[in-house]
Amino acid sequence: MLGDSFPFGETLDKSLYNAVVPYQCEIGRGGRLLYDGMGVLIYKHAKLGEDIVIGSGVTIGGRGSTRVPRIGNNVYLATGAKVLGDVTLGDYVFVGANAVVLHSVPSFSIVTGVPAKLIRGGITVDQFRAL
Repeated sequence: MLGDSFPFGETLDKSLYNAVVPYQCEIGRGGRLLYDGMGVLIYKHAKLGEDIVIGSGVTIGGRGSTRVPRIGNNVYLATGAKVLGDVTLGDYVFVGANAVVLHSVPSFSIVTGVPAKLIRGGITVDQFRAL
């Protein structure tokens, strides 16, 4: 489970899962890597909230130690999603498969596309959980 220390050393075992999850990134409790985190890459200074779900092939990348992605609580990053640069994803955000997020996204939103665009805002917690 994310949020606890990894027994693999500095990163989630790259040779087994082709994934890079450095111990320096901040990940809240209750997070999950789907498909054993296959192909997931998380920038070492990224800040991820609680109860986040990360699909396979997701990239969360930053620029330097201050221009990093900040991801809120209860966020779902679908397979192949990319969150790049100095962006903030609010709470209860759903990022569609293969979306490329280059700008901040408000809470209770659905985004998808390349680059990602707001598809729907103002969703409720129940609507988010039904996705």
